[in-house]
Amino acid sequence: MNCVPPATSQPGQYCLPTDAQALSRLRHEVRTPVSAICGFCELLVDEASPAAPAGFVAGLRQLHAASVRILAISDDFFAAGPSTARQLAPAALIEQCRAPVAEVTTLGNRLVAEGNAAGWRIMVEDLRRIQADTGRWLACIEEIIMRHAAPPAGAGCNSLSPGPPAR
Repeated sequence: MNCVPPATSQPGQYCLPTDAQALSRLRHEVRTPVSAICGFCELLVDEASPAAPAGFVAGLRQLHAASVRILAISDDFFAAGPSTARQLAPAALIEQCRAPVAEVTTLGNRLVAEGNAAGWRIMVEDLRRIQADTGRWLACIEEIIMRHAAPPAGAGCNSLSPGPPAR
């Protein structure tokens, strides 16, 4: 059973697992795909730089910067110490997550159109993959945020399910 935050949820009320292995599994579930997206964006910049117009390469660099912001949100949420992300109410944190994803979608759409016009089929496929992976990250982090938001008063963190098994 997933835990849905109460309507009166206050910022900073998240019940992340205290078990190091469970927390590590959650962090891995979120961070691994984003690390791959960042690396993939870097690779596309390197591949496109010699032949592509400067504006296209600048767009790829912006795409990479957005993916780095996504990674920073993930890292901050699962930080062992104080966390800016965990100080936000679930709805605000989800909005913070959606902003760089929207940037990836918008930039990706523009770059896909430019890539199609230039005949860069493989580049276009890679850009669409980045967009799809970023969308999957958003769905995953939203689910984790909601699953680990504070339970109703008096329920305690133990009422939360550990979530789906590791893949």
